[in-house]
Amino acid sequence: MKEDFKILVGRAMRFVEREQGIAKILSSLPGLDCKKCGYESCEELAAAIYKGKAKLSDCAPLKLKSQLRTRIMINDNEVPIQPFVSKIIRNSILGMVSSLKGVSIKGDELIHVRISS
Repeated sequence: MKEDFKILVGRAMRFVEREQGIAKILSSLPGLDCKKCGYESCEELAAAIYKGKAKLSDCAPLKLKSQLRTRIMINDNEVPIQPFVSKIIRNSILGMVSSLKGVSIKGDELIHVRISS
């Protein structure tokens, strides 16, 4: 009986450690569930990374993040976006701003839009 309890506690501890490890990896992923890594969700990718069957660099949005020319920040927290969404937002804002009187846009400007309540 005592041995069964030890085995059960050991299994529970390994399960908790595994789930904590996966949760830590998952917190580094964007949570977009885009499936571009070959997994159905970011949680599945995190589990594969934990098992050593995948790498963080398999996440396409993370890999492409440095190439994005648009970022969305809400209260200093970045909202993860895909390249397609980045391009739509960038082109939309550049188009709107360029139509304003006295504004000339080349496309390499740094533009901040602040929306407050």
